[in-house]
Amino acid sequence: MTLTVVTADEVKRALKDATLVPASDYMPVMEVDPGDAMIYTWEK
Repeated sequence: MTLTVVTADEVKRALKDATLVPASDYMPVMEVDPGDAMIYTWEK
């Protein structure tokens, strides 16, 4: 499926190896494979 994500600067993306990277390091439109997941986190 096509996923479009627009986030605030402080949002991080959790990678499969559990590292957190700025979500802004990635294109705002991505393809997600069947069975895959995109996980994002931020401080409240």
